[in-house]
Amino acid sequence: MDDTTVLSVLMPVYNAAQFLRDAIQSILDQTYDNFEFLIINDGSTDQSEEIILSYQDPRIRYIKNEKNLGLIATLNKGIDLAKGKYIARMDADDIARPQRFEKQLYFMQEQGVDVCGTAVKVFNYKIRSQAEKETWVFPQTHDDIRRMGLFQCPIAHPSVIFRKTSLRYSREYKHAEDYYFWYLHLKNGYKFTNLPEVLLDYRLHDTNVSVLHQEEQGKNAKVIRDLFYTNVYETQEQLFSGKLTKEKLCKYLRVIRETHGKLQDKDITLTWLDDWNNRFIESASPFLFGFILTFFLSGRSDYSLRDKFYLLRNS
Repeated sequence: MDDTTVLSVLMPVYNAAQFLRDAIQSILDQTYDNFEFLIINDGSTDQSEEIILSYQDPRIRYIKNEKNLGLIATLNKGIDLAKGKYIARMDADDIARPQRFEKQLYFMQEQGVDVCGTAVKVFNYKIRSQAEKETWVFPQTHDDIRRMGLFQCPIAHPSVIFRKTSLRYSREYKHAEDYYFWYLHLKNGYKFTNLPEVLLDYRLHDTNVSVLHQEEQGKNAKVIRDLFYTNVYETQEQLFSGKLTKEKLCKYLRVIRETHGKLQDKDITLTWLDDWNNRFIESASPFLFGFILTFFLSGRSDYSLRDKFYLLRNS
């Protein structure tokens, strides 16, 4: 690849032979083709290397770690090696839709966006009973992505393209390294978006990080949420730019309560709402209600319900 390469695709591989061909082929079949494909074999002991070497496409740059470095070190190594202005993440068990790069790069270059994720479609999820909803859609605007970061990671990591900078993944937040990576970008003023279109098929299986390392991932995610609370918003009023009054927030809660049937996890939601109503409806500050509403405004709840919130917020 020469110096005019716009995009570097970064895909770490560790014992991924079962799904690897699907992932590689989905990248090679992209409608946008000005990219280098960095495939970093992180000490695999299965047939991963044999599969990678069976491809002769000149866009592939194969790097082999002599020993297993782990995902975080391998990602940082890939960023250092990348020649592109932008870096696309890809996991070795997922499938990119053919127009993924074309659509993301067009939007990023037209709108001056630094980090761009997409909606993803979940498949092969029978092992995970909690994966009831097939499509995960994330908030689209920069402000809503910041708000979602107060509660959970606001970007589907394997769907993302980001502008190459000096920022790197941190070893301190293992299994939540992407969440912290986006926190660093938001803290440093980089502009985010998520495209609402599904441009990645996300495979759930019994060896996903969120399955094998759920406890450690949850512990580190909690620390990152605290960082969002204290560092992403300079003042509490920034959360909703001072536009919300307590009266309007109480109105929101009533709408949520009346339309609870459309929410996911209905029973849990009802318990939370009853608790919030009983404890906070008379005494809480607008900022506290803002956090409550952010969960619904930025989460994966029903679109029609979310639209009602936005209409209320702007009324």
